[in-house]
Amino acid sequence: MPLYLPDNYPISPFIESQIADNRIFLNSASFSENPLKLLIVNIMPEAEKYEELILKQLVNLTQCIEICFVKLRTHQYKSSDKSHLNSIYKTFDECTEKSIPDGIIITGAPVELLDFKSISYYNELIEIMNYAKQNIKSTLGICWAGIFIGHYLGIENKIFKNKIFGVFQAEYNDINNWLNTEKKLFSCPQSRYAGIDEQQLAKAAKNAVVNILCKSAEAGSFIFESADHKFVAHLGHPEYEAGRIMFEYLRDQSNGLGINPKYFDVEHPINTWAVDSYNFFLKWIKLIEN
Repeated sequence: MPLYLPDNYPISPFIESQIADNRIFLNSASFSENPLKLLIVNIMPEAEKYEELILKQLVNLTQCIEICFVKLRTHQYKSSDKSHLNSIYKTFDECTEKSIPDGIIITGAPVELLDFKSISYYNELIEIMNYAKQNIKSTLGICWAGIFIGHYLGIENKIFKNKIFGVFQAEYNDINNWLNTEKKLFSCPQSRYAGIDEQQLAKAAKNAVVNILCKSAEAGSFIFESADHKFVAHLGHPEYEAGRIMFEYLRDQSNGLGINPKYFDVEHPINTWAVDSYNFFLKWIKLIEN
């Protein structure tokens, strides 16, 4: 089934190829059926360059999905293309004024070292989370946004001495886990300086506030959810491709950080987690459908 993007969405080689295969439509009048409505709150640097990472995951699925890109009123988007934001993105209120969305994705942001309440868009995100709690089937937070979901649920973050960077293996938990497949182990890229306090997370799980969906010896319990499935926190980057890890590796090297990705060969960069990422997004979208 296709993705429906804003009518004036820019045509990149990827978008062009998907239009040719009838997997992406830019004309909202061409809806062939009632699509799921998905909001993407994009707060990543160079927002316009990040979009395709998410779209490449969603276009592989069997569901028909309409995308509305959300810009925060209180975020400056210093590194992003302002003309692109102004033409393609809407405010949250504009995206919800005519109909209630089925799901929300909130992207990561390079702010994990900052105190939550010092972030300019903190209150606006809280407003979105409150709306989602009342109206949305499921909201997915990626990387820092997953840490923010933990904060919203009363579980505080933990800043690390060393960055978690690379492709780490994890195991799905069995209890109440809609992610389970026959393949118990999976891999996922990570790129963060912070995570969730594991003791607080375990206590929240014991008190039936959250379900812990996976565990990793090195990357921690990086997928968890509220007990009602309303909020799903994924502290990794299942949307990343090998090229994105290389980009961040070379950026860190040029900044003199000397951070090398673990379990990822920079001499032969290969995406070994594509099937696992597909499974995650497929299962999350099905969670929204039900």
